[in-house]
Amino acid sequence: MPLCGRCRLGFAPVPAPFCLRCACPLAAPGAAGLCRACRDRAPPFAAARALALFEGPVRTAVHRLKFEGHRDLGPALGRMLAAFVRVAPALGGADLVVPVPLHAARQRERGFNPALLLAAPVAESLALPLLPTGLERTVPTAPQSALGVRQRWANVAGAFTVPAQDAGRLRGKSVLLVDDVMTSGATAAECARTLRRAGAGRVAVATLARATPPEARPPGAAEDAMRSGAAGGGGRQGAVREARP
Repeated sequence: MPLCGRCRLGFAPVPAPFCLRCACPLAAPGAAGLCRACRDRAPPFAAARALALFEGPVRTAVHRLKFEGHRDLGPALGRMLAAFVRVAPALGGADLVVPVPLHAARQRERGFNPALLLAAPVAESLALPLLPTGLERTVPTAPQSALGVRQRWANVAGAFTVPAQDAGRLRGKSVLLVDDVMTSGATAAECARTLRRAGAGRVAVATLARATPPEARPPGAAEDAMRSGAAGGGGRQGAVREARP
């Protein structure tokens, strides 16, 4: 399924101001350019950036890729993400690219890892090594979309490991972690923490889309999101479905 020009033009960039650490959209500039969550607890990644907001055409594309089996969308979306990464200073300086993994059972069920389909064009565009097995999800976590914010963090705690055969390749390296959507940031944070414990240096996160966590939305935004989702065939349930690993 090709990605038409109209859909590409419909990808809405994350608007300023946004948190300089996790890229969460802000209603007003935060202290030191950070959201409250990042001020209260600095995430283990140096910076996260997203190509677009998780709405409209990008949400449709992600859902078709992840839940309708349109894996041919992966490379096209990955090339768009690669072009964004090349011009995002916060994502520069990487030595290698690592995708966020699925658990083996989930990957068998789906047949592919969407994050890997996105990461491959990014690595190729940047002429960087791609380490598909740099992270392993060892715990079959519950779908994040079914959980509240605090539960999401607990759900992925200890869920990842670095395989012994890849630890040496990561040691001291700057890693670009790639995923499809960031919502609470829990998955990206746990992956970054795992990489750094294994000896990796700086970890930056590139995602195709950024969903605004409910607690970060200004008053009235939740109702607006529900109306927007309903118009696009998703509703509130569709708006958070992307968080399922």
